[in-house]
Amino acid sequence: MEKMLTCHGILGTMSLLSGNYLIAITGRSRIGSIDGHDIYGISDTQIFRYARSDAHLSAQQKADEARYLSLLRSALGAEGYYFSYTYDLAQSQQRQAGLGSLISRPLWERAEDRFFWNRFLQKSLIELAQQLPGVGEYIMPVIFGFLEIRAMDINGASFDFALISRRNRNRMGTRFFSRGVDAQGNVANQVETEQIVVVHDVTGNGERRRMSFVQTRGSIPVYWGQVCTLKYTPKLYLDVSQDAVSAARKHFDDQLALYGPQIIVNLVNKHGYEKPMADAFRSVMANLNDDRIRYIHFDFHRECSGMRWDRISLLLTSIKQDLERQGYFEQVLRNDGSAEVTHSQTSVVRTNCMDCLDRTNVVQSAIARDVLVRQLRSTGIFGITDTVQSYPVFEDAFRNIWADNANAVSVAYSGTGALKTDFTRTGKRSKAGMVQDLVNSIVRYVKNNYMDGLRQDAYDLLLGTYVIQADGPSPLAMLKPQAARAIPAAALLSLVMLFLGFTFPGTENVGWFAFMFWCTMWSGLLGAAAHVALQRSDELVDWPRLVSYPYRDMAHSVKGARTRTTMATGPGLKTETIIMQPASDRKAD
Repeated sequence: MEKMLTCHGILGTMSLLSGNYLIAITGRSRIGSIDGHDIYGISDTQIFRYARSDAHLSAQQKADEARYLSLLRSALGAEGYYFSYTYDLAQSQQRQAGLGSLISRPLWERAEDRFFWNRFLQKSLIELAQQLPGVGEYIMPVIFGFLEIRAMDINGASFDFALISRRNRNRMGTRFFSRGVDAQGNVANQVETEQIVVVHDVTGNGERRRMSFVQTRGSIPVYWGQVCTLKYTPKLYLDVSQDAVSAARKHFDDQLALYGPQIIVNLVNKHGYEKPMADAFRSVMANLNDDRIRYIHFDFHRECSGMRWDRISLLLTSIKQDLERQGYFEQVLRNDGSAEVTHSQTSVVRTNCMDCLDRTNVVQSAIARDVLVRQLRSTGIFGITDTVQSYPVFEDAFRNIWADNANAVSVAYSGTGALKTDFTRTGKRSKAGMVQDLVNSIVRYVKNNYMDGLRQDAYDLLLGTYVIQADGPSPLAMLKPQAARAIPAAALLSLVMLFLGFTFPGTENVGWFAFMFWCTMWSGLLGAAAHVALQRSDELVDWPRLVSYPYRDMAHSVKGARTRTTMATGPGLKTETIIMQPASDRKAD
């Protein structure tokens, strides 16, 4: 029986063991509009196999095919995919204004490659479009990240407020399996966030004003990793060799070409577990010695200790002149169809912490608020003393949009929502927020140690980091040792039995001795399982299978290791590998 299916676009094609598959967008939700262009989020996709049968596959290949499809569906099922039929979501407002004659080209031909999330999936269609131009009509760029739009009205003036976070598809991965920089200068968790304001007819003559402000985030650009060992804080591996400095130089050369001068805001701790990362970043900056890069180290946890989050203002004060010189993008759209760029953003703030999530989110929202006030004052919507707080409805919208953005960026990388979002939403730290942070931290631990290998594989498959070889060995056929598979079952059984023992102690005939024996026996088994788990942690961690994790061997070789940390701070940087044991004073990001 034939079934009619509404298709809103083609996400792309994927070649698996049995042949090609078509990935169609079968569900969408309208997010809003930017300057008259409708924006959609993807709510559902379906995968269709070209081949009628997979009978030609071996049993192992059929099993692998099912696993690949499961990984693909997992990646496609994530929230955060957005597209538009008429608006270039992969380009910032300022980049779009600078496209010149390219603005008339199809979206897929001018989309920013870093943010063209389905670029690999569209590869075969793009190649076909070179011979058959009509095929290009079916190629649609999709971004991955966050997007929210609100229509606002203040003092009789209407404007659209939008926030877009575009995740870079290069070096994409999960929290502990994607850190630092690669040889090409790509860093992990690299996200461009653009805050957009479109003001409608503020002067009464029908003109519109587009304004936007861009910030970036990205992992500390040195070679480093955190090796999962089932302990809450993983071992830290850090390589500050000359090769690492070269990779950092490639990263910043690329960022300078894209955004202009860089204002680097490093939020990691100056002491304890994170100190080697702080020292490494400072050392690399000293070696680059580029006057187009300003490096600021703001120890977030120390400066804002005791819930004194108002002290973020100290950071804003220190970069106030940089922000004023940097400016923001502004374009006036006239009734006759002409457009004039009246202001351009000349540099960018690049913020990082260890994960580039929680502390980074708080600081980015504070910077965005400061710039937004200047923008709205310039239009006359705000008075010269007005702030966002002067308008409670707008204040609530601003806070919640930025908190939603924090959660979206965090889920894609760490598997949970962001920490510290109570401050972003309410402007103050609360005990309830701290409890929620504790819950998220526990969930992060479980996911990062026991589930992120599969998530990393899903990203690698979707983005083409791993390409399936039909005649090669199966990367999915590897099984964990039997003992390793038994440990979680033993621990779970022990917990269940202890729970039953305390919940249903039995009848009066069951004596205290029997109860204690029960608890001791199952507690002993639980303790033994925990001990064996820590000794054989490498076998229990959910490692990626499609692309080998480069620091996995460190889980074996560095048990109990602690090395002295030395770093050069000038030309001729020494080669140094640092392996740090977890420190009890390390705070959550």
